[in-house]
Amino acid sequence: MDVVSGTGIGGSGLRKPSVIAWLRLARVYHKVDRASAERLSAYGLSVGQFDVLAQVGAHEGITQKELAERLLVTKSNVCQIVRRRRNGGWSPAARRAAPSASS
Repeated sequence: MDVVSGTGIGGSGLRKPSVIAWLRLARVYHKVDRASAERLSAYGLSVGQFDVLAQVGAHEGITQKELAERLLVTKSNVCQIVRRRRNGGWSPAARRAAPSASS
């Protein structure tokens, strides 16, 4: 297919409004993802680690299987993220045991 002229199967190519909208959406997603990653790195978190914390915070008692389903990843992936956070000094037990700012 000739990308510049947009010719190819069906003759409409990359100049279809739906394709243009999809490409713009992908570009916005990548900008937001990069900005999120940059801000989260100030807290020592990756986007994936933040996703885990957000889900665990919103759904106390969630199982690893449920967490993997919500994040659209494998249970193994969730296990690796949690292990990295524990090794980095964070664990739910440590967080519960730490004195709160209000006490």
